Amino acid sequence: APPPLKPRPHRDQITRMSSAAPTPHGGADGTLEEAFVATGGHANITEASIQPLPSTPGMIVINVVTSQKDARANKTRKFQRSFASPLSKASASASAASAATAPVWTSTPPVALGEAIGTSTSPSGTLTLTIHSAAKEGDKDKHQYHFVVSDAMGSCATVGTKGVHGKVILSGNLGGLSWSRDESRVAYIAEPNAPKCTNFFDAASPEDGADDAKKSTPGNAFEYKEHWGETMTDVLSPKPFVLDLKSQRVYAVKGAPKGISVGQVEWSPDNARFVCVGFCEEPRRLGLLYYNTRRSSLYLASGEESKDEDAVPWTRITGDGDHSPVNPRFSPDGKTLIYTTTEKVWYHMSGVSLRKMAWPTGGDSKAETVVPFVRTPGKERGGFPGLWLFHLPKRVWLEDSKHVVFTSAWRLRATPLVVNVDTGAISILRNAATIHADASVHVLDVVGRFVVSKDTTPLTTPKLHLATVDLEGAKDEKRNKEEIDVFPAEWSCIRGSRPIANPKVAKALREASFEVIKVAAKDDNKDFNVAEFEVLFLKPKSDQPTPVVLRPHGGPHAGFQTGFDWGNALMLSQGLAVICVNYRGSTGYGMDFLRSLPGRCGRQDVDDCISALDHVVKMSGSNVDPDRVMAWGGSHGGFLTTHLIGQFPDRFHRAATRNPVTNIAFMVTETDIPDWCYVEGGESLGEYSSAHVVSNEDIAKFYKMSPVAHAHKIKTPLLMLLGLKDLRVPPSQGLNFYRTLKARGVTTKCLTYPESTHSLSDSVRTEADVWINVIQWFIG
Repeated sequence: APPPLKPRPHRDQITRMSSAAPTPHGGADGTLEEAFVATGGHANITEASIQPLPSTPGMIVINVVTSQKDARANKTRKFQRSFASPLSKASASASAASAATAPVWTSTPPVALGEAIGTSTSPSGTLTLTIHSAAKEGDKDKHQYHFVVSDAMGSCATVGTKGVHGKVILSGNLGGLSWSRDESRVAYIAEPNAPKCTNFFDAASPEDGADDAKKSTPGNAFEYKEHWGETMTDVLSPKPFVLDLKSQRVYAVKGAPKGISVGQVEWSPDNARFVCVGFCEEPRRLGLLYYNTRRSSLYLASGEESKDEDAVPWTRITGDGDHSPVNPRFSPDGKTLIYTTTEKVWYHMSGVSLRKMAWPTGGDSKAETVVPFVRTPGKERGGFPGLWLFHLPKRVWLEDSKHVVFTSAWRLRATPLVVNVDTGAISILRNAATIHADASVHVLDVVGRFVVSKDTTPLTTPKLHLATVDLEGAKDEKRNKEEIDVFPAEWSCIRGSRPIANPKVAKALREASFEVIKVAAKDDNKDFNVAEFEVLFLKPKSDQPTPVVLRPHGGPHAGFQTGFDWGNALMLSQGLAVICVNYRGSTGYGMDFLRSLPGRCGRQDVDDCISALDHVVKMSGSNVDPDRVMAWGGSHGGFLTTHLIGQFPDRFHRAATRNPVTNIAFMVTETDIPDWCYVEGGESLGEYSSAHVVSNEDIAKFYKMSPVAHAHKIKTPLLMLLGLKDLRVPPSQGLNFYRTLKARGVTTKCLTYPESTHSLSDSVRTEADVWINVIQWFIG
């Protein structure tokens, strides 16, 4: 086996990493820095779109965007390239099922995308919209944009947005951009201009007009403005705007109901209206990041320009039975609208139901359930656990307007599904010949009968595939709601994995192995019939007993998958085995599996981690070193890491934790998600309200279930990594824990990142520093 890569010396005490800190570097001597460049800097496929056939007759073209972390420049660079292959006449027609698995794909050289904020191609593929920042150094208004629309001949038009709105939001729950079907308009989401605020002694600026002076109210310069929490401090109450390509101007859409923030616009088939999601702002804005259960509704709004705020009232088209409807998508024939929603639950992540609505609607259409929630997976449908996802791809419909294709978590695997919206029948879209049985597959785009996806395993970087589905063959199959089979399709590998450049790292991954393991749950949770959970075990090749890292995920309602995780790959390259635990409470296993954890955090999830460790050590025999077991987790994974070294002080050699929850009793009044504390604490408050005052009983319960209650038993050396701009788990959680352990004589080191938020992924330099320090801590 290759020897571990050479570590750097440790830094001691509290270390602050400023934006001017040197970029990690290393030569060809096999340093950790070089290993990070090799694993974290691999070319990850982030987007792939199918060029519509009318714009490329006789060809199919796939436009692919990849991103790479450039640690030396402290940037994430994006590149775009196109892959093309000829189609037979039969392949391009809707009547053929054999749309040839093109044996040869030609590609253009990769082109750097530069500093564009976003790009989007029109439905026909003939127009491209690119959004650039137009703000100059020294401008007070940092949110100025140029919208550049270009065609295939190279001609373009530029439309500016200065003075029209603030920040443009393209991703996340509150993001969105949509072309009208006639390609005359583009709807998108942006933050409206804030009213001018002044204090009592502000002098009038020569730049201010008379209207600005009238709108300004002295004394409101420091009025508190509520935002949407972690990473969204500049998002207050976004609304829709429209770029009119004919008049080459931008206007605000009027008539939005008060008390909602708008996202996820989708033009309706009539090109005059659009559907969007409205998130409730009252009684307060709770953190939206990593949540799919925040209360929302779907609205139908006019896309026409109006000067009167009340002239074009919006229509709410979902009822109270839909707690959090999102992801609206219209069928190609314009007769069906689908969307996803959760039950009225307060967990941060939940299984979803797929719903449909006949279109057009007058506001009185009744939605129907296509795929319901699943409590506990049974033998029917192959143990289907229900749908688990945040976002649907922008395009999901096949050309028959009956089938949709998207990816959902199915236990440890990301699984592409084909759903018949008429019958509710579910099929798997998978190619057993070229895709690993345990790979995770993500659907990226759907056009006509073509589906482009990427697949990865824990040891291989992404491969890009094109599936051409056989709709005629599907009609002959016996499909019903009680069965799940493989949807017929022809497959073509567009591009295989680009090998890791570093030869030592590449060799380590080639020789490593991974296994999905089922572990029996030891304690008796009588409220839920959950007997087992799953573990992903990754092991480097070695003739000696291997040190192992126990890695619980955050959330707690999240889950590891069998895709490529460059952090795991980095640890493998350093000779560390990794145990990724999907403890009870994880997503992708049915609602009862998730619901078994709230109220038992710090007990059930901790027990599952220890059971996983015991099972793997026993199964591996002499291949795993039981005296060199590390624990490493962030957020709720950090909560579990600090619990583990407190409840089992003699079990762990070393531990590291990112922004851990250590004392829920203190966190409840500081976090952007105070409802999380009550939900995971097992309190049945219903919908959270700021009117609830934390009681002595709450504090006692929260303290008892927190790691701080076991701090006096900790002996394991601990590395803590904290983002000082974290609103989700405030840095005081980690700093107070660090000070407590240090005062008790425990070997402890704390790294703080002044400009970083909860994930510590705000910059490539920060990610590099985090991972290099963690592995140094483990192998030093």
